[in-house]
Amino acid sequence: MNKRKYVKKLSAKLNRLPEREKENAVQYYSEIIDDMLDDRRDWAFILTRIGSPAEAAKKVIRDGQDAAGRRRQKDGDTERYSLPRRGDAPIPPYAPPPYVPPQP
Repeated sequence: MNKRKYVKKLSAKLNRLPEREKENAVQYYSEIIDDMLDDRRDWAFILTRIGSPAEAAKKVIRDGQDAAGRRRQKDGDTERYSLPRRGDAPIPPYAPPPYVPPQP
């Protein structure tokens, strides 16, 4: 695999995202790859650090959701939320950590 193939596969996996969010994610991973290549890292090392295009896409999509599974979209200083699309995997409900009484 090379950078061009990685970015192309990542972009294809992020098709359901808004175009701006997709471009930001692709640019982010592209810059990480460039930095690692400048440091003379091989592809095996790069893939262990950032994961496959599918793994990276899952992370980008997961990080763009709130606890209810709504997509975060920034418009300037405000954030909007949209409901999950049909076929999106449900996000499990948030469970607070168990109560631990203070130690005397």
